[in-house]
This record gives sequence, C-alpha cells and structure tokens, in this order.
Amino acid sequence: MTLTKPDNKELTPKQIFKKDINYVLFAIIFNLLFQLIGVSIASFIISDQVLSTAVGMYAGDAVSFLLLMLYFKGRLSLGDIFSGRSRMTPRMLAVAVCLTEGMSFVWTNLSHGIEAVLQKIGLSAAEGLAAESQIGTSAADIIAACILAPIFEEILCRGFIMRGLEKYGKVFAIVVSAVIFGLMHGNLTQTIGTSLMGIVLGYVAMEYGIKWSMFLHFTNNCIFCCLIEPALKKLELDPAITIMYALFFAASVVILIINRKKVASYLNRNRTDKKKRYLYTVLTASFITYTIIKVLEMTLFIARTGKG
Repeated sequence: MTLTKPDNKELTPKQIFKKDINYVLFAIIFNLLFQLIGVSIASFIISDQVLSTAVGMYAGDAVSFLLLMLYFKGRLSLGDIFSGRSRMTPRMLAVAVCLTEGMSFVWTNLSHGIEAVLQKIGLSAAEGLAAESQIGTSAADIIAACILAPIFEEILCRGFIMRGLEKYGKVFAIVVSAVIFGLMHGNLTQTIGTSLMGIVLGYVAMEYGIKWSMFLHFTNNCIFCCLIEPALKKLELDPAITIMYALFFAASVVILIINRKKVASYLNRNRTDKKKRYLYTVLTASFITYTIIKVLEMTLFIARTGKG
C-alpha cells in the first residue's frame, strides 16, 4: 500500500522510511513522558525520594505500555513481541551469558577512560560509574533492578522498537534498539556499556524470544550486580570482580573468533538493504528529540569537580 500526502503526491522511499521510524521511536518518548508523570505524582504521595522515583517510574511504564499496545495495534501484537524463531539450548544460553557479562568488562574500562578524560577538563562522571557498578540494597532498588527493569525495558526496546523496525533488517533493528537502550540509562558511562549489551540482548530476543533477553537482563542485574559483586566486596575480594569479567570478556573474544564465519554470515543475511537508513534514523525528529533529552540528562548528571 502506497502512503500519500494530502495533496496526493506520492511519498519517496526516504520519506516513507522516516515516517515509519518516527512512528516507532515515538514509543520511547511516550514512555518517558509517562515516567515523568508517574514520578511527579508519586513524589506527592510518597515522602521517600528513592521509593517515589521507583514507584512512579514503573507505574508510568505500566500505563504507557498498555497505551502503546493500542498505539501499535495493527502493526504489532503480543505474539510479534514475544515470538522467537529458534529453540534456546543450554549451550547457546551459556554463550549468551558469557557475551553479556563480557560487555561489562568492556564498558567498565571505557568508563575509566571517559572519567580520565573528563577529569582533564575539571569534570567527573564518577557518580555514573558507581551507579552502573552497583545496585542499591533497598527493597525498592532490588525489585526495580531485578524484576521491573528486565520486563519493562525489554518489552520497550526489544519489543515495540526492535520488532517495529525488523522489516528494515534484523541487524538494523537490533542496532537501533541497542542505541536507544543505551541512551535510556541517562548517564555517559552507562550509555556506551548498555548499548553494547543491548546488541547481545537484541540478537537473543530476535532469534530466541524476548523471554530469554529478559532472563539475561535479570541474570546481569540480579545474579551478578546484586549477589555476586556485593558478596565479593564484602569478602574484600574486589580484584576478583575485575578478573571475573575479564575472563568473560576473554571467553567472548574466543567464541566470536571461533564463530566468525557464522557471525559474518548472519550480518550479511540480515543487514538492511540501504546503509543510509542509519543516517536517516539519527536525523529523524523522534531520535533527535530523545537524544537531546538524554544528553541534557547526562550533562546534569555529571558532577563538577576540582582538578587534581
């Protein structure tokens, strides 16, 4: 079916694509709006700032997702969002966990590099690095990180956004949803790491179903961040954390080298037929709007510090 303007002039393929991208990426702005509304309402009801933020954010998520199902009606169904093409095997699950946690080593080192550069100009993102390295011990923090985040973030990024863009190529859909996933976290250091992790989660959701990307998300947040890391720190074995993630990274590199032909074949078979779509995407109104909001949030998040 050909989309037309009111003056009956046919839209160009580029215009059709941008219209479609704006339609799909509106979901992330819509979700952000309801999160802000939820947090604002919760702050009047709950005195504890941390608790009110968590309750308001995820209450906003719940409402926005129900409305997004209506918004995407006719384009996406629950079946589309939760579908998988292959059966998950224990071997593949182990590989996916390894790749996911290997990204933790990459982004931790990138974070230290970013921090070193920022300190050269009198700034610091140390708070962001601390935020990504550990999850609070309160019940609200644990519920949010271990249960709600894996559900809501996966449905939004690997459900509405990734599946909404799948027709333009699996790789394109995975990459764009991963970048949105990274920006969603709202601080400079975590954006890079979660974008990398989002590529792994996107591939798993695309091929094996979103329930498995939820499981990996849960494993990272709950098992590694909430259980293993705090336990090692309590035993004063902090270097063991770095060694653990370094081993995951080394194993990931070996896995990718061994399977390089399969990876290359997957990328070739599922790439978008027009590479300029990546450029068109970052120039759409919805992507620019969301990026500006998140860059402002990152800027406010960075604490000014004295040099030296």
